[in-house]
Amino acid sequence: MASVTAGTRLVCDNGFSCLEDGQVVEVLADADGSLYVDCGGPERHHHYIDGQLTVDGTHYVGFKLETVGTPSSDRSPVFVFGSNLAGRHGAGAALFAYQHRGAALGVGTGMTGNSYAIPTKDERIRTRGLVEIERSVIEFIRFAEAHPEMTFQLTPIGCGLAGYKPEQIAPMFKGAPANVLIPQEFAAVLSGA
Repeated sequence: MASVTAGTRLVCDNGFSCLEDGQVVEVLADADGSLYVDCGGPERHHHYIDGQLTVDGTHYVGFKLETVGTPSSDRSPVFVFGSNLAGRHGAGAALFAYQHRGAALGVGTGMTGNSYAIPTKDERIRTRGLVEIERSVIEFIRFAEAHPEMTFQLTPIGCGLAGYKPEQIAPMFKGAPANVLIPQEFAAVLSGA
């Protein structure tokens, strides 16, 4: 984590009352160079992260690195999240996509706002099977290949509310194009494959 600098994107854990679990935040630096994240809201509170490394040095308390690599452009990358076919974006990364990346209610698959929905649950909010999820992942990869001018910020889909493990989902993204930023959880699996 020594590479974390201003501009690095981190994912929040559930230890904050002012930040959502799974919310992506950008690291900022104050005039003295101290690193912090802004929790938003009218009061613009800051959470300083300097000196907050865990004992093993793998992550900051309350945060982890969002993805491996950096976006290829100045534009915000397309936020790729696990959804349900009903397009109810009520929790986790889907809620973040709805609140911050323009994901439209009722849209459970494909591009929506500055996000892309990969359904890991069905219309009745039941977890979809791995074969069904993989079909949707293949559609996403084809879309990413057809749009090399775009950068896609993949979240660890299926590994939150859907209940799968990275070892079950990550292999679906083997061979994804370079414009897909793979999350750490999946990169760790893919590097061992």
